Amino acid sequence: MSQRDTGGARSAAALATTSTDSSADDEGNTDLGQRFVEWLKTNIRERRIEINTPRARVHVLTEGLALITPGIFRDFSPHHWERAQKRFQKIRLHAKTEKDTNVWTCQVAKDRRTSTVKVMLIPNAETALGIEIPEPNPVMTLINAEQLKRPVRSPPFSDKEMTVDQLGATFWRLSKATNIRISPHRLRHTMVTELAASKDIRTLQELLGHTNISTTMQYVHPDMDRMRNLLETFSS
Repeated sequence: MSQRDTGGARSAAALATTSTDSSADDEGNTDLGQRFVEWLKTNIRERRIEINTPRARVHVLTEGLALITPGIFRDFSPHHWERAQKRFQKIRLHAKTEKDTNVWTCQVAKDRRTSTVKVMLIPNAETALGIEIPEPNPVMTLINAEQLKRPVRSPPFSDKEMTVDQLGATFWRLSKATNIRISPHRLRHTMVTELAASKDIRTLQELLGHTNISTTMQYVHPDMDRMRNLLETFSS
């Protein structure tokens, strides 16, 4: 690869798996903050990044997705992590504290020991990032969580379409009322999993808008009864 990267046409997935080099500062390149977001989404979706483990840079809280900072940005770009963090903040996916700062403090309590870590928080991460995340980490809690502005009141949507914030607010209210974590992405995943039982994978691919059928195949789960019947037929 040349010193000066002219890869403006590279896909987001390719950017996500490519190490940042000096060309990241070129104005003609994809924004470094957006590159970080794509890198984060791809690694979570493909399970290449640890979540909720003692060494993880990413943790799930009831309030959202917590990114250990600056560690997660150093992992993305050892040489340009500060610029990546600043550009990510410009995207405004994260929540700010009551004092208008970008970094929150979390308490970690395990084996009768407590410690604190600094994080940046992405509320409604499944909606904001379009990914599925695991259950919250039981040993980590957000300090001063009451400062987090909840989307409990949102302006009524017009007759055209809802905004992302309005949609997130609706699902947040459903989650609070049912005490079950619900998101648009989970609803989509559930619907597609049910439709996948038809085995019409090509039609399912069209409905989802997937360019790669391997992505669609993630929704297709083995039919144990059918597998058992096939094995019995073979053995007989």
